[in-house]
Amino acid sequence: MSIPITNKQAIIDRLMTGEQLPTIAFSLGITASAISHALSKDAEYKDAIECQLDARMRMREQMVDDATDMFSLARAKELLRHSEFRATTEGRSRWGKDTIDAPTLAPTFNVIMSSPNHTLTIVNEEGGVKIEGKGQG
Repeated sequence: MSIPITNKQAIIDRLMTGEQLPTIAFSLGITASAISHALSKDAEYKDAIECQLDARMRMREQMVDDATDMFSLARAKELLRHSEFRATTEGRSRWGKDTIDAPTLAPTFNVIMSSPNHTLTIVNEEGGVKIEGKGQG
């Protein structure tokens, strides 16, 4: 039986605390890809990966909250962005683009009125609609 299979519960427990897969793999003397390959179809492993991603994002959010200077704040924000990116790519079922409801945007129009010759111009933000007209007077 392979190392990932015999150590499955220990791997899952460590992932759920936020520990990174390469660190776990190194401690077992194998590669992260060996663990992923052996456990990729296991539902508990998939849940543990999501918990690991969530734990790391929470840890990064705490780093942002605890930052005491501009350098540590910038570093914490960058680490949080990285964790969010990893979550959207590795945890697609929970954080992926398909799971996020995109807001429905109403078209925005800019109305430009000119007083001397009473010209009205309406242009949408993409520049696709342009209505011009002259007023009376």
